[in-house]
Amino acid sequence: MSPLTKYPSGSVRELWIIAWPLVLAAASTTLMTLGDRLVLAHYSQEAFNANVAVLPWVWTAFVTGASIAFIANVFVGRFNGSGDYHKIGSTIWQMLWFGLMLFIPLIPIGIFLAPHLLASCVRELGTPYLAVLISGVPLGVIGFCILPAFFSGRGKTKLVFYVVFICNFLNLLFDCTLVFGLGPFPKLGIVGAAWGTILADLAAVIFWLILFFQKSNREQYGTNCWRFNRDIFLSCLSVGAPNAISAFINFFLWSWILQVVATYVDASNFAAFGVSHTVYTALFFLIEGIGQAVDTIDSNAFGAKNWHMIEANMHSWIKLSCAVMAITFIVMVVYPKPFFWLIIRRDMPPTFYHLLRYMMLLSWLAIGAEAFGFNLRNMLTAFGDTVFSMIASIICYSFVVVAPSYLALRMTHNAASFLAIEAVSQAIIVVVFSLRYRCHWLPRFRNGAI
Repeated sequence: MSPLTKYPSGSVRELWIIAWPLVLAAASTTLMTLGDRLVLAHYSQEAFNANVAVLPWVWTAFVTGASIAFIANVFVGRFNGSGDYHKIGSTIWQMLWFGLMLFIPLIPIGIFLAPHLLASCVRELGTPYLAVLISGVPLGVIGFCILPAFFSGRGKTKLVFYVVFICNFLNLLFDCTLVFGLGPFPKLGIVGAAWGTILADLAAVIFWLILFFQKSNREQYGTNCWRFNRDIFLSCLSVGAPNAISAFINFFLWSWILQVVATYVDASNFAAFGVSHTVYTALFFLIEGIGQAVDTIDSNAFGAKNWHMIEANMHSWIKLSCAVMAITFIVMVVYPKPFFWLIIRRDMPPTFYHLLRYMMLLSWLAIGAEAFGFNLRNMLTAFGDTVFSMIASIICYSFVVVAPSYLALRMTHNAASFLAIEAVSQAIIVVVFSLRYRCHWLPRFRNGAI
């Protein structure tokens, strides 16, 4: 196996060298969501609330597709680790065909089902916004999951950051231009934010295709091998499908429960929930970037049968996850006011801020647990252990989150109850995935049974 960096395999330095561009790239991707919300918050409170209710449905479609598409990162890492470079280009192409296939179900969903997915209080503004965004999800999957995997799976993560950063800037520019109607462009309101995201996703696809088809990549990795390869396509699909099924069910239930939140709580309580959820989303890039680096290192190590590197890498990401908990604690619990002033007006009553700080504490507990659970999930994904992840996630979210949250919201009319239950579920996931690794995979690695 060729070393991914100049630092010792499995060390914190190696993990961080691979992770930091992915962390920044994830930050840029996250800022696309944050940028939409900041622009819409200054446009109107109603548009902000509609954004909070709509985006979970968009993420349901995106994460479901991305769960399969991102398996390209695992296969690229394995082929890179084993030296089978000629298979890498064809792998990316199979996922590109998959990404294009996503248009077939998502465009009709955007046209016909959008109004039926939203709570009545956000339906008027949210329906056209959701219709445009969900129809363009395949561009996001291709531009931010499939094509970047060609580079990140080989440890070339700095380039991912640069491209995503540029596209994030374009998204903010398009948002401001189309939402408020700057210059010769018409004022489109909340729908303008949707079109801004679509245009930024399209720019990402164009940037990546230019790099993907460079002569050196065509010669070494076969990036011009565009023909459909049934074996590789089905291999990616079989590994990614369990994660996709799990993501679809969990995100669908989460999206539905958010419509319940919008229905049973008042506008002020939902706004507080929206702010805490926005901060959670804005800081999730720390977890996502490290998790992608874990996936890259472990899939390369798995392909090279380097079990000691996997154990060393686990110790390294645990240390970085503890650092993430400390950073997010400062931002979300100790001094969250800068986020408040970005998103909400300063004339809100004191009771609103007390509720908001309580929700921020609960959100921190959830993101702290997810810092460990997300890395464990990516580690199991690198091993191809996606069926277990699917079953465990579905059971946990269905019985620990959705059913209790529905009852709690009907009784309390307070979104904080949902956040508390969400934090508990993330802690349970950490325990379950840890037991899976320790009881199933660790003994096999140490005994050389793989």
